[in-house]
Amino acid sequence: MRFRPQHRSRRRARPRPAVPREAGVTLLELMTVVTLIAVVAAAAAPSIGDALAERKMTQTSLDVVRIARRGRSEAAGYGRAHMLRYLSGDTGTGVFELYRGINNHCNTNDWNAVTGGGVCNREGGFCRDFIVVSQETDTDTIAVVPDNIVGEPLDICFEPSGRVLWRTGTNRFSDRNQGGAANPLGGFVFRVERDGGATGVIRRVVIPLGGDARVLQ
Repeated sequence: MRFRPQHRSRRRARPRPAVPREAGVTLLELMTVVTLIAVVAAAAAPSIGDALAERKMTQTSLDVVRIARRGRSEAAGYGRAHMLRYLSGDTGTGVFELYRGINNHCNTNDWNAVTGGGVCNREGGFCRDFIVVSQETDTDTIAVVPDNIVGEPLDICFEPSGRVLWRTGTNRFSDRNQGGAANPLGGFVFRVERDGGATGVIRRVVIPLGGDARVLQ
């Protein structure tokens, strides 16, 4: 008889599942990304600053339009004269104050009593609205200055009838509309500018002697 050698059956080992490696970056890759971000940010910083300043100029222009339109519309709505006062302010960047009179005529209101000789720094009482133009960025100063009238305070008065009068200082209100350095020639123009007009596009807001305020450019 022949005896065949018996071999033990070997079980095949099951393959172990591959352990996924955790994603990561090397220190060199991380430093490269940080450097690229810094370079891009430095290159974009001037453009971002200009865009923010232009946005603030646009918003300031719209604020001046809004307060002038409010004075004109509330004069008709409440039946009282409303006075919009412009001052250069402590910083020279411009202040607008809107007051409501006690009757319907500009020259029969005691505006000294209405304004109280103070500052219209919050809405209430005869002070209806105000704007303090003090928009500053790291490198730019935004200001609103009159373009065609010299002297302050510059007061623009809206009567319920739609008539618009004006004055500088403590003079009587008038609808004088001639040309020249001390006359509106149809309306009042205010420049909205950056750094005295040396930077960016100058915007102009006009308040006509018989129409709604608007942005010219």
